Amino acid sequence: MSELSLTSVGHCPTQSVKLTKIPETHVIRILIKLKLSLTTIVYIFLASTSFLTSPRALCHSRCLQSCHVAQLPPPGTSGPPPPSGPGQSSSGLPPSSSHSGPLPSHPPGPSSAGTSPMMDVHPPANNGAVVPINTPVGGLPDESDLASLPPEFKREGTDWFIVYNPKVEKVFNVNLVHELMHESVVCCVRFSADGRWLATGCNRTAQIYDVKTGYKICVLVDESVGNSGDLYIRSVCFSPDGKYLATGAEDKQIRIWDIQRKKIRNIFDGHEQEIYSLGFSADGRLIVSGSGDKTVRIWDMVEGTSKVLTINDPDSLNNDAGVTSVAISPNSQYVAAGSLDTVVRIWEVATGMLVERLRGHRDSVYSVAFTPDGKGLVSGSLDKTLKYWDVGALMTGGSGSGSVVKGRKEGANGAGPNGPGGSMVKRDGENSKQSQCTMNFIGHKDYVLSVAVSHDGRWVVSGSKDRGVQFWDSKTAVVQSMLQGHINSVISIDLSPTANTLATGSGDWQARIWSYNQVH
Repeated sequence: MSELSLTSVGHCPTQSVKLTKIPETHVIRILIKLKLSLTTIVYIFLASTSFLTSPRALCHSRCLQSCHVAQLPPPGTSGPPPPSGPGQSSSGLPPSSSHSGPLPSHPPGPSSAGTSPMMDVHPPANNGAVVPINTPVGGLPDESDLASLPPEFKREGTDWFIVYNPKVEKVFNVNLVHELMHESVVCCVRFSADGRWLATGCNRTAQIYDVKTGYKICVLVDESVGNSGDLYIRSVCFSPDGKYLATGAEDKQIRIWDIQRKKIRNIFDGHEQEIYSLGFSADGRLIVSGSGDKTVRIWDMVEGTSKVLTINDPDSLNNDAGVTSVAISPNSQYVAAGSLDTVVRIWEVATGMLVERLRGHRDSVYSVAFTPDGKGLVSGSLDKTLKYWDVGALMTGGSGSGSVVKGRKEGANGAGPNGPGGSMVKRDGENSKQSQCTMNFIGHKDYVLSVAVSHDGRWVVSGSKDRGVQFWDSKTAVVQSMLQGHINSVISIDLSPTANTLATGSGDWQARIWSYNQVH
């Protein structure tokens, strides 16, 4: 029987003091006998589990440890613990490098982060002006006000609920379509380009599901790997034609699977630490990978070669710039990467030149995603916020059309035209401006772990350690709704490229598929 273990708060979980154990089934039975609503029961349960932690969670040996969250196995089973070990936290992702223990209300970060939250914290543009940021005030009601919400602004499922922002017009309904049970923490979810399939990654295996039926059609596992220890699949990505699935794992290898044959087509070696993120170019020839080793690599599927983009920025926070997330622009000309040092970087794919450093987050950036038109980039951070960056000037500038200025030791293979450590940073046009942050998305109560943009560009969606998924208006940064559908951190989310469908992966050993359909 699974049990709730209370531990001391504010200390490393490996040094926590166990106070008591309460079988979770007993707690739920008591709450039901009190005739409380499902929403109230869920909130009480979530409040209690905020004290949980994995007894086998290990401290990170290279940097300070962030606050842990328990990974609860499915009811009635004990199961293995979540991913843990060097470079990992109980959320299934690399830990933050900027703090120890619980995140403070105003976490430390770059000196520029001390400016007003209503203003852009980036270096001023050419004229020295500070650009105002749209930071909407208000949004979802507090938990204590949920009972007073009109029925049309809330909905309860069997084990999930959604709350809509009463201050804006309700424009869609969310429904649970499929529950996909796994045998371990679900580290990643990703739709195929045609929206027919969903891939998930967990311990040792990647699964592919039929989105329409929810049936598991394929399990991919490398039988040549020994059975001892854990080997979590941290990232999955379909090729554009749907024939291949790329997986990135803790063993530093990228495996390219022939889905129909269930065989490995290629293995790409080169990263020195875990691989956290993958992305294919639109033509399927290139695959981009991000790793904790502070590099982004661009692999050529045909030639088998790779281009290495190394982060050696001397002012990186705590000198830890491990790459947590990568995204390729829709035109395949640029690759963006979020990293532990709070910075989002953008490189030109063809030349490997660094073209942007986007500064503004106060803590590690865990997820980045381009808008469908390529003019916007959304980032999610451990500072509990999302940011929208206007990168339209990059997309309209085109490849090879701008001037080049001296950069700071970052670029392809760590070397530039002027020798090792002297790479170049490219700017498109003599009077070009740095891409600006134009919107802040504020509302999550804990780390933002994953972000995505809908296929029509209307919605930004985020998953968080607060166990919630929030839908935001991409034009105004106003929250539309909050979905609570997991009992643990929402580690990964993805939106279908072709339909109004959302996938979520969590530390509760489940992936779920949801629909969000327009209200008629």
